[in-house]
Amino acid sequence: MTVLTAPTDVDAALDVVALTGTIGAEIHGVDISAPLSTEVVGAIRAALLRYGVVFFVDQDIDVDGQLAFARQFGEVTPRASSAEPPLDQDHPSVLEFDSRREGGKVGMLHFDQTFTERPSAASVFRPVILPAGGGGDTHFAHGQVAYERLSAPIRELADRLVVVQTTASPELRRLFQKYGPGEWEGQTLVGNETVEQPVVRIHPETGRRGLFGLHGRIKGFAPHESDALLSFLYAHTIRPEHVVRYRWTPGSVGFWDNRAVLHGAVLDYGDETRVAHRVALRGDRPYGPALPKTD
Repeated sequence: MTVLTAPTDVDAALDVVALTGTIGAEIHGVDISAPLSTEVVGAIRAALLRYGVVFFVDQDIDVDGQLAFARQFGEVTPRASSAEPPLDQDHPSVLEFDSRREGGKVGMLHFDQTFTERPSAASVFRPVILPAGGGGDTHFAHGQVAYERLSAPIRELADRLVVVQTTASPELRRLFQKYGPGEWEGQTLVGNETVEQPVVRIHPETGRRGLFGLHGRIKGFAPHESDALLSFLYAHTIRPEHVVRYRWTPGSVGFWDNRAVLHGAVLDYGDETRVAHRVALRGDRPYGPALPKTD
């Protein structure tokens, strides 16, 4: 795929409005409830690679339409989540975030499924119920932009690092206790699995490097060394100049690249109800300068 070098490469095919100078754009004039042409699918994919996350507004789309849209960009994960149950038996690939249940609020910015060998490649997110009193926006942070804005010595250090992540976190174990063992890509998860991820990931489509393995323990580091360095890299990644905050409206749909962009809800809506549906696309095994590609 051609790597875009200027906004006009995307604007030639789509009505794209950038939201910041580094991350995020709205795409107008596309009805994603209908099948898209090959040219439009390619242009949307190109915009996704350039901006990290794109948004569509005023869409009349239901859960089946959300799945149909996602399938035009890749294979939908057969299971909605590695730890939580799906929306219902007819929609095993759809995860419902409901603020009224445990696990329905996730505020810390994160990549999805990094404690598994093959995290999802991208997600399509659709609000169903928005807080009546306002709020419930989502923050997105660009790991590639953050990496490129590190000083050269820190980039060189990050390039050499591998982080060990685990399903033994308190949050995941609570979900396993509530819903039973998890599953992802055919692997059963019970809360004691570990996986190695590169701190710097090479994007499989663009070759661009970005910060990725930001949680866990850096391999070969003492705990206090790992905690200090990962805290610095995470704080750097979510600096305001690397972030876009998106305010959802009825009919809006978000599409983000989980290989490059972190996300997290803004938990500013108190006891109001916020419900959304997420569909994920199957990804590949992350690799980087410290963890070579294996397949």
